[in-house]
Amino acid sequence: MNKDISASEFTICSVSYGSKILLDYNWRLTTEINKDADINWLVAENGHYKQENILTTDDKRFKVFEGIKKVHGMTSNYHHALGMNRLSQKVKTRFVFFLDPDFYIIRKNWINDIMQYMQSKGLTFFGAPWHPKHYNKLRYFPCVHCLCVDQSKVNLKLFDFCPKISNISNKKQKHRRIFSSWFNELHSKNNALGAFLAYVDHIFNIRYRSFIEQSNDTGYKIIKKYRYSNIFKNECVATVYNPKYNILSKLVDQCLPDKLSMLPKRKGYYTKRGTFIENYVSSEKPDWEEFVWENSPFGFHIRGYPKLKRKEIKLNDCYKQIEIIINSVIKNVTHKTHDLNTRYKQKNRILKELV
Repeated sequence: MNKDISASEFTICSVSYGSKILLDYNWRLTTEINKDADINWLVAENGHYKQENILTTDDKRFKVFEGIKKVHGMTSNYHHALGMNRLSQKVKTRFVFFLDPDFYIIRKNWINDIMQYMQSKGLTFFGAPWHPKHYNKLRYFPCVHCLCVDQSKVNLKLFDFCPKISNISNKKQKHRRIFSSWFNELHSKNNALGAFLAYVDHIFNIRYRSFIEQSNDTGYKIIKKYRYSNIFKNECVATVYNPKYNILSKLVDQCLPDKLSMLPKRKGYYTKRGTFIENYVSSEKPDWEEFVWENSPFGFHIRGYPKLKRKEIKLNDCYKQIEIIINSVIKNVTHKTHDLNTRYKQKNRILKELV
């Protein structure tokens, strides 16, 4: 690492909503695989003080700040963004890393590696993008789940992470909703036209293409302002994705511009080669997402939490799998093993432990 960068120049920021258990795991993992770093971790606790699993200000691991009180009608993403805005005013270091409590980075010495890499490449932003399966999200820029910012290049205090409040009067959105409703109505009819439309929709994904990159979710203002900038450069780790699209749909994607393609067209945005999640996580957890950097496992995101209850998946089972992964990562780092793809092929043994 370049000598002019100190680990003390790095701050991690997380917004919690009763996420103490997830942050407990994340703290342990982060401190164990970043032995040379002095961890400075700020948390905005947006959970109600009577809620279970909240972080308190007497927790010596984190610097915990009172978050934002959620009022009636406030969406979860807006509530989360307000917490991010509050934390961005508290940071004093050069590098700021926004990290969701359920996003786990498993690369050894990732704090130093990221600072060194961003400085050597002249990057302002670095992190994990939205997974390609979320086709309505903005592409080609790190999203707020895992975002590092170099404050020597931009003033973080001027950022606004708030999502756009949905406005049904917006003409484009209104037309899309009308078309989708009309298509759904015809689709539901049990006749020849309905069957034909169902077949065409299955092949060409007609209903969905008009919604590609139309979501103005948390951090959208930052993405739209900087993602194509030649001055404030950004770079993303690759997502692991093996889409189950039919051949005709893929051919349609090849003929259409990126803004109408269900799959991102930029080379390296996603890769089909990834073994980490499938080696550890059973098929009952399809929402977990894997990320790769420099051809090695970078991290994973537990999507679906806390919606797992709706899928009748017990949260304790989720926590148990997280703990197994973290224990294995720490063990491999202790043995000074860098090839995680080789060492982590223990799927059968680990899944037996979960029974």
